[in-house]
Amino acid sequence: MNDDLNNFLTKFNISEKDFESTNLKWEDLQFIEKDYKKIIKELNLIAGYIEEKLHTLDIVHSVRHRIKDSEHLLAKIIRKKIENPRREITIHNYKSSITDLIGIRAIHLFKEDWVFIHKFIKDNWDLHEQPLAYIREGDVGPCVEEYEKYKCNIELHPHGYRSVHYLIQSRLGRDPYIAEIQVRTIFEEGWSEIDHTIKYPNNIADPLLNKFLDTFNVLAGNSDQMGSFVRRLKDDLLKGTEKIEEYEKLTEKNTEIINDLRKRIAWTIGELNSKIRNVELKINGLAPSGIVVEPFKNILSEVRVMASRFELMMVANPQEAAILLESAEQKLERLEKLLEMTLEENNNADNNKEEVAGSYKKNIACFIHNLKIIADLEGGIVQKTLMNVQGQDDSQTKIENAINEINSRSGFAKFFIGPKYKSIKSLNVEIAANQARVKALTDAMNLITDPAVKFVLQKQINLFTQQNNKLRAFVAKESGV
Repeated sequence: MNDDLNNFLTKFNISEKDFESTNLKWEDLQFIEKDYKKIIKELNLIAGYIEEKLHTLDIVHSVRHRIKDSEHLLAKIIRKKIENPRREITIHNYKSSITDLIGIRAIHLFKEDWVFIHKFIKDNWDLHEQPLAYIREGDVGPCVEEYEKYKCNIELHPHGYRSVHYLIQSRLGRDPYIAEIQVRTIFEEGWSEIDHTIKYPNNIADPLLNKFLDTFNVLAGNSDQMGSFVRRLKDDLLKGTEKIEEYEKLTEKNTEIINDLRKRIAWTIGELNSKIRNVELKINGLAPSGIVVEPFKNILSEVRVMASRFELMMVANPQEAAILLESAEQKLERLEKLLEMTLEENNNADNNKEEVAGSYKKNIACFIHNLKIIADLEGGIVQKTLMNVQGQDDSQTKIENAINEINSRSGFAKFFIGPKYKSIKSLNVEIAANQARVKALTDAMNLITDPAVKFVLQKQINLFTQQNNKLRAFVAKESGV
């Protein structure tokens, strides 16, 4: 192997073994190089023409071209043979096999302007193949959809470059040549040039360096978006003072909305904390009565945590914060209802026979009301059971009528005739029915998992049992038992 070949392989980091695997002859490559040097002047003229043509398009910011160096041409031929040993590249076909002998770079400012450049290229040159749009991993949205719309082949670039590549045919004389036009934004051009300069020719692959370059790539993409946004903003501003005033009014209105929202948030938090304090006082008021307050305190603690999370979440996620606030208020409302039922004074009934009917009616009405609240809080099977037990209207009427009939008989009549046994019998039937209801209520209570609700329902069962026992005592007294 001669010195020229050794020096060449060393310069382009190609091993002797890889070169030999291509079956290429150094002499043949030198003939290609010699032939190529003859057409470089013509290639430069073609490249200059393409560059000038692209410059006629106003949205093209800048254009530059390069003609592939002869040594780089030979290196590319060798690498293509290494990648695909069966591929034939000779002095007769290298001009069409190597498609970037002429390289053109067209730079534009705003990424959406690519569409106009795309149409310009298609209108002025014949395409050798469909355009290839390189994108970066994670790229989505209108830009990628535009590539699909205009029938570009889309490919994920391994190094994160974003650009659209065209292979066009152009000629000055008889023979056509293929030129590659790369179209990209000025921000992508800046990033790719820095990336290329840092990594090549030594192909540095340091993880920390790559991380910073990736960050730079993201910034380039964001800069493209910002450029498009600024242009749209400029277009809006140029529509005149009326549009500006509209924006100012909108800004003022938004400021008012934001300030109003802040006031509402502050008021809402204050209102919620006030309710929490009031509920805490009620819970503390239960302790002297010997009532177990731990279940109520646990619920209140949950509400406090939710209130704190609401304040923190308002900035990051207002929608989730609103849902959390609603949940906290519902939980607090539930707790207040449970406390109200626990704190009720159930001392309206006494043993005076004139007051038995009124006492029973008043206390049972309170019992049915509370049972409905518990049923609504629980739902499901428990709700169905409790609602069935609530069907007391007909029973309450019968009990009230029977008591009134018993009380209506005077002592003299009762002494000679006796009590109204039919009414007493009716009361005994209802007392037995009430006892069955107590059993159903107890079964329903065993299905409840919330200790606070369970505690309150037990209190209601005790109230119902107490009223039933008073009825039983009233019947026993009137029957002379």
